[in-house]
Amino acid sequence: MTTAGTLTLTATRARAALDARRGIVRLHPEALTALGLRPGDAVGITGRRTTAAIALEADRYASRRALYADDLTLGNIGARDGDPVRLAPVALTAADRVVLSGPASAVAVVDPDTLRLALLSKVVCEGDDVSLLPIELGSSARDAVTATRRTLNNTLGMGWTTMVLNVVEADPARGAMITSDTRVEWVGATRAAADLPSDLPLPAGRTAERMPVSYGGTASAARPRTESQTTLSNTPAPQAVPGVAPIPYDELAGAKIPAEELRELLDLGFNHREVLKVVGTDMALGVLVSGPSGAGKATIVRSVAEAVGARVSEISGSDLAALEANAAADRLRSAVAALAVPGVLLVRGVEHLAPAGRRTPLVTMFSR
Repeated sequence: MTTAGTLTLTATRARAALDARRGIVRLHPEALTALGLRPGDAVGITGRRTTAAIALEADRYASRRALYADDLTLGNIGARDGDPVRLAPVALTAADRVVLSGPASAVAVVDPDTLRLALLSKVVCEGDDVSLLPIELGSSARDAVTATRRTLNNTLGMGWTTMVLNVVEADPARGAMITSDTRVEWVGATRAAADLPSDLPLPAGRTAERMPVSYGGTASAARPRTESQTTLSNTPAPQAVPGVAPIPYDELAGAKIPAEELRELLDLGFNHREVLKVVGTDMALGVLVSGPSGAGKATIVRSVAEAVGARVSEISGSDLAALEANAAADRLRSAVAALAVPGVLLVRGVEHLAPAGRRTPLVTMFSR
């Protein structure tokens, strides 16, 4: 459907690996023409929220009524595969400043210059999720992209390819294109000296001194360091505590679509069993959450379970696989029987449990 300056299309999950998580969408050439766009122009996309992306041509077999977008873009507009979305041309403005949040491992080692190079030419809006995967719109950018990839590989390993950042601030707030002149920084990277604690230990070799009156208006003595501040403690560093509170559901960056789908399934089984009775079935639900190592599969499950009021118990698939088949099946049955109600049994590394071509008691349990 077309109205003045806009086009309503069907959101379609794109499978093109070269476009994935790079802020690129693809449209049929006729759709580009209807919007008055050329390949490489920016397009505004509205679902439950609005974002912007770079529009390129889809192949000749593409549907004229489809918007081809990756999971990150679909999450940014709050749409699922098959939802109607509204498109319109958007005026691009070079971003003056962009502030991002991200995993602590990235914040600690990725400097602002590398961050800007990874995001170069991407169009962002405040609240968007973005990846570190560089966008390449021409051979002239190939050397810069290669250098950025090398830097990220050296600092973060291959984990950088699946990391998701969030745009906390952008100037302007919508349709901001990141350029070589954009000031890109991590949230909280700059703090005023007044925000620092007043009782920080002094550097080694320094003694407590009286602050001159001219600095503060009144004379005040700096607190001398105590022995506990100058001597390294022999107490072991605190260890990670099991049962750390899950990330709040609303703060799941980059996983909005799978999290919402999982939430609907669990909510139906736990809180709306009357619906299941109407259709003559019962709650016997197993959900396979797949993805690369470190992508946050277990994090999604824990957060969604908390959102629907269910408790999570965890068991290791590799530990079960190390047992004799019947013993492993018995342990799995015991774990299910011990679940709280409502409860979710999270089997980490489930691929270890069902070797192809060999029927075991454990495989039978999972197939049911």
